[in-house]
Amino acid sequence: MAELIDPSLADAELTSFIEAVRQDPGPLARAVGAAELRRAQRLRAEAGPPGPEIAHVEDLTVGSAAVGARLYRPSAGCRPLVVFLHGGMWTIGDLESHDRACRRLALSTDTAVLSVDFRRAPEHPWPAAVDDCVDAIRWAAAGGVSSAGIAGPIVVMGDSSGGNLATLACLRLRDEGGPLPAAQILVYPNTDLTLSGPSTRSKATGWGLTTDDIAWGAGAMGPRLVPARRPRGQPAVRRRPRRAAAHRCRHR
Repeated sequence: MAELIDPSLADAELTSFIEAVRQDPGPLARAVGAAELRRAQRLRAEAGPPGPEIAHVEDLTVGSAAVGARLYRPSAGCRPLVVFLHGGMWTIGDLESHDRACRRLALSTDTAVLSVDFRRAPEHPWPAAVDDCVDAIRWAAAGGVSSAGIAGPIVVMGDSSGGNLATLACLRLRDEGGPLPAAQILVYPNTDLTLSGPSTRSKATGWGLTTDDIAWGAGAMGPRLVPARRPRGQPAVRRRPRRAAAHRCRHR
């Protein structure tokens, strides 16, 4: 049975959404499959309201691997850069699904945002997505967008499975000697793929994304990464290498 909704912890719109999910939860992600989940997400993005107008939006290919990306700039002046890695259970999500969020992020923070269209599972299992994210961060740090009016610190940000990728990308950069971002912003990140924490049981169902959905997505990314004894894809259980403190990924 799903955990009861505490009205003091949610606004009316969110409460209404959760109630609707509980009335009609729909099939599990593993029963639908990646292709159909992507199609449904694309239809939702097309049916939803457009994002706010912004001064400059440009589709790019970045890095040595020619990774797809989209650059958002709120104005013509120089701005710091947020390298944004989207969520989606490592299997769905793209530049369109997070277009409105990236526009709002750029406008509300007055920063440039580079959304990375990394490769997704199951067609491209781990470490393909991490490779792409590292490549994009290196490209940005090397001044790849300097001609577009980018100046100042670079921040790496990810939500949900994108938070997992942001963490893994920064850990690899730390282990390889940089370049490190000025900060790492993780929004409800999936950093423990053992799925053994209390919330994976108390909120396993009834809150939109189920624990089984996360397990399916993690398994699609790389089945061998899920057990705790294989920590390479799991930031929460990853062993810290014996390196100087200067190589740590800084959090501010």
